[in-house]
Amino acid sequence: MKGALRSAAEAPAFGIWMGSAMTQIIAAIGPGFLFQASDRLVSVLPELRPYDSNANKSLIVGCADGVALVGYTGVAYIGGRPTDQWIAETLTGLDLSTPFLMSGACHEHGDEPLHVMVGRLAEALGVALQSRPDLAHEILVVGWTYSERGSVPTGYARIIRWAGGRLSVESPAPRIKPHDDLFHLVGVPRVARAVTAPLVQAISVWTGNWDIEALELAAAGTIQSISRKGIGPDALIITVRFADFPPHARVRFMPAGSFSEAFTPWVITPCGITAPSAEVGGPMTASFGRLDVEVICVLPRAGETKLLSSSPMKRKPPPR
Repeated sequence: MKGALRSAAEAPAFGIWMGSAMTQIIAAIGPGFLFQASDRLVSVLPELRPYDSNANKSLIVGCADGVALVGYTGVAYIGGRPTDQWIAETLTGLDLSTPFLMSGACHEHGDEPLHVMVGRLAEALGVALQSRPDLAHEILVVGWTYSERGSVPTGYARIIRWAGGRLSVESPAPRIKPHDDLFHLVGVPRVARAVTAPLVQAISVWTGNWDIEALELAAAGTIQSISRKGIGPDALIITVRFADFPPHARVRFMPAGSFSEAFTPWVITPCGITAPSAEVGGPMTASFGRLDVEVICVLPRAGETKLLSSSPMKRKPPPR
C-alpha cells in the first residue's frame, strides 16, 4: 500500500485486502519517518478465547546502521516465553526472562547491521516452528538504514512469514530514499482500503505539519474499527522521526476505555535495553545515545497524588 505525501486530499491506490481474525499490526515507512500501531489482545485458539488483553507485540530496535520498528502477529508464545521477549532475546543473544526496567548491558549483536539481525531472526523462527506446520506467524520490520559510507539512508521493510510449514522473507514495499514523495503502508494481516483510508489521510497531513495528536487518534480509531474476536480495541502507537539526530521515537498507549497506566514496548539499542513497562505520570524521555524515546503517560487525575513512576510490565505465562 502506498500514499502520496504531496497532497493530503489525494486518494492513493490500494489493493483491497481483508485481514483475518488475529493480532493486527499496521506500519508505515516514508521519507524521514516510521510508524507502527498494534492491538494488545492475545487469544487462545481455536475458539479465539481472550487470554491477555494487554500483551506487548512491539519492539523499537536501534542497530549499528539504523533504527527499526518490529511487530508480530500469530503465535503469542515461543519456547515458553512471550513472543516479543523471544524476539528481543533472539536479537540480543541475552536471557531477558528476569523482570527488569532498564539494562545498560552491551549485547553481543550490537555491532550488527539491521539486515543481519533480521536474517538471524528469520532463521531462528524457522527452527522454533519447524515442528508446527499447522501454525501461521508473521514478523513485520520497517526501518531506515545507512550505507557504510554513512551518507544516504534507505528505507527497509521485511515480512518474515511462517505458513504451511515454510519460511519466507518478503519485501512488502520498494526501497525508499529520503527525497521520495511516497510513503508505504503495510498491514499484517492485510487490511482493506476502506479501513485504512482515515489513517492514510492522517499520515499525509502529519508529514505536512507534524500534527502528532491527529495521527495517534486516527491510528487508534483504525485499530478500534478492526477490533473483533481475536483483535483487541486498545492500541500501542509508535512514531519515529529522523529530522534531527538522534532520531526521536514517541510511544503512546491509546486504550478504548479508561486506563490509569501507559505501557511501553521493548527498546533495544547496542548498549541499552528497556523491557515493556507500565508508566504513570510524565511524559518522559530517555536517551539511548543514537535514539531518544519519549513515552506519553497517563497524567494523574485531579486530586490524585501519583508521582512519575515506572515498573516492569507483568507478563502472563503461556496458557495451559
